[in-house]
Amino acid sequence: MSRPTDNSAEPPKKNPANHATRFQPQPLVLLANINLSLTVKAIVKEAQKLNWQLLDVKYSRGYIPSSPPPAGCIMCGDDPDILKSMARFSFPCVRIANSPTVPEDLPPNVHLTVDIVSDGRLAAEHFAARGFHHIGYIGSTPWADLKPMYESFAGRSAELGVTCHLLRFPPPDNQDQAKLFEERSHQVGEWLRDLPKPVGVFAYNDTMAAKLVNMCRMEGLSVPEEVAILGRGNHAEVCELAPVSLSSINPDREGVGRQAVDLLKRMIDGRPLPKLPLVIPPKGVAVRRSTDILAVEDPVVARAIRFMWDHLAEPLVVDDVAHAVAMGRRTLEKAFRTTLGCGIKEELRRKRLQAAVELLRTTDMPLEDVAERSGVGTAGQLHRLCRREFRATPRQIRKGATLKDDA
Repeated sequence: MSRPTDNSAEPPKKNPANHATRFQPQPLVLLANINLSLTVKAIVKEAQKLNWQLLDVKYSRGYIPSSPPPAGCIMCGDDPDILKSMARFSFPCVRIANSPTVPEDLPPNVHLTVDIVSDGRLAAEHFAARGFHHIGYIGSTPWADLKPMYESFAGRSAELGVTCHLLRFPPPDNQDQAKLFEERSHQVGEWLRDLPKPVGVFAYNDTMAAKLVNMCRMEGLSVPEEVAILGRGNHAEVCELAPVSLSSINPDREGVGRQAVDLLKRMIDGRPLPKLPLVIPPKGVAVRRSTDILAVEDPVVARAIRFMWDHLAEPLVVDDVAHAVAMGRRTLEKAFRTTLGCGIKEELRRKRLQAAVELLRTTDMPLEDVAERSGVGTAGQLHRLCRREFRATPRQIRKGATLKDDA
């Protein structure tokens, strides 16, 4: 006979803590003037983990609801509506800026900024690693907020034994913009023609770098063979569409977003803050055609290097390179050793490994594809080269391992 069912057992008790957490109101966090997609994605991802409700004030035309009152705000620059709301509701705010300079009239909020000093140092190191002995910077009058970046660029250049040149544009008047561009093109052309070639030029942003490419073309200067140009910001829509694709300082926009959320959470919780303002260093240089060159005075060696770099994935041999520049193999080999201190095969291997490292750091491409695309060969050969040259595996390089040497 089957036993009667016992219905007297009590149902499982609900966990009051879990119940309260489940129905806890979402903190309302405002976003203002945050237009960089990678930063927004990082903020949204971190905010979702914290169960924050985000409101981008551009979609409410600046209206800030009073119920629930904002728990905090993340903004780029200075938004007057947000500043008024901060006075009204007294909520904490994280301000993302492009400069370490903080306006004196701002309320006591937390400032998060890109590390423009590191940007300047990285730019100088980028050119020095490519053998440039002369580099330049084009700034404005007055300096605005970017003078510390130029000073770090010039200072690091001096440490590396590289001569730094400076051109500053006068303040623009109200004249026609096309006429202004023409006048500045002539000014840039005269300045560059007086400098030893090849020369590397660091522009304060990608838009200025794209303008410089056009100015050089108007003035009959080749990029990058005579003038290598480095931008800042790594905006793909600018860098890839420039007449010569632009190398650019690559900011850590995801890191900015994550740090902004972490700082605001600390403020909302009343926890101690790190030393402020907090600066976020760049991720590195995104190398494209505008600086993808070695600075060498021998024009035949320069052409040979360009040919090699343009055909990395192909099964090149020394005779192919010599044929491309119409020079005998032995003569070209001697010119390479005189100019670069290494042979043709060594330079080809160095560049292929450098290209592989760049692909590892900037893409999720399978190792087989990285090896093929860079001309290294197979995934096994890539692994052996990385271990031999860097004492790190391709996987470790992809995860951000610091390399003792650079390819």
